[in-house]
Amino acid sequence: MADFEKRKIAAREKINNVLAKDATISIVDYITVEKFSMVIGNQGERGSRATYDILGLNPASKVQSEILDKEMSRVEVSWETVNDYVGDYVIVLTVKDKEPPKLPAT
Repeated sequence: MADFEKRKIAAREKINNVLAKDATISIVDYITVEKFSMVIGNQGERGSRATYDILGLNPASKVQSEILDKEMSRVEVSWETVNDYVGDYVIVLTVKDKEPPKLPAT
C-alpha cells in the first residue's frame, strides 16, 4: 500500500504540472457500442475509479450531476447530446483494430 500511495502522489503531481486545477475530464466510450455513446462515471469501470477517485481529476459538471451524484456507473447518450457531458479533456476508449462507428449525418 505504501508503494501504491507513493506512485499515486507522483502521478497526481505530474498531472497537476500539466492541467489547470479546474480542468474537467470526461470518459467516453463510443467504440464498443454502435448506436450511441456511453459516458462513464466512477463506479470502477473503464478507468473511471483511477481517473476520478485515485488521481482526483475533476469530472465535467454534467458527469458529476447526472452520473456521479446519482451513483450510476455510466449513461448511454445519443451522438447529439454527448457534447453536453464533455469536459475540457476527454479520455476516449479504443479497441485495437476497430474503427469508430460512422457519425450520423447532421
